[in-house]
Amino acid sequence: MRVKATRVDLALDGGEFTPGDVRDAFLAGEVRTYTRRDTWGWHNSPEGVTFTMGSRTSERSARVYDRRGPVRFEVETKGDRAAAVLDDLMLYGLDEWPERIRGHVADFAEFEADWWGVLMGGAVRAMLKLGGVVRMTLDGWKAWLMHSVAPALAAVLESEGGDLGFVLDMIANGRARYRPRHKMALAAVLA
Repeated sequence: MRVKATRVDLALDGGEFTPGDVRDAFLAGEVRTYTRRDTWGWHNSPEGVTFTMGSRTSERSARVYDRRGPVRFEVETKGDRAAAVLDDLMLYGLDEWPERIRGHVADFAEFEADWWGVLMGGAVRAMLKLGGVVRMTLDGWKAWLMHSVAPALAAVLESEGGDLGFVLDMIANGRARYRPRHKMALAAVLA
């Protein structure tokens, strides 16, 4: 089955902050984001307030609101970015999604505030780059191998009567084709 997402919304609920706290930090420049500082909005209604960052026509934008329950920090991704986010999430088990989602939210913005640290729970940026999902960690590659390659490899090995020659040839071929990202990830764990 092939799936390509055209929109993926990443939402973090709860936390000890308000949409006003996010607005104040954004306007004070206490944030790292690629969003232009003049693309924001403040909407006050009887249901609650909403602070928006970025343009809804961009590949990423965010909104923070307190309607219908706890405060929600939500990043909307579209197009190639949405497809890449979904591809990345599919490499992990559902139990790991909350941390990955936080990492993708941190790709959009990182605030210099205590409430942000609590909301993010220690998650680090996903470091997603378009033009192919670049995974700079060996853990990401291991998850991808287990999820996507293991069934095909098991079938090939079974057809070879369990002979590991194919696997050893595949490893030698892979070493000969290391790219800078592979060398950098390997150097990080061997250092």
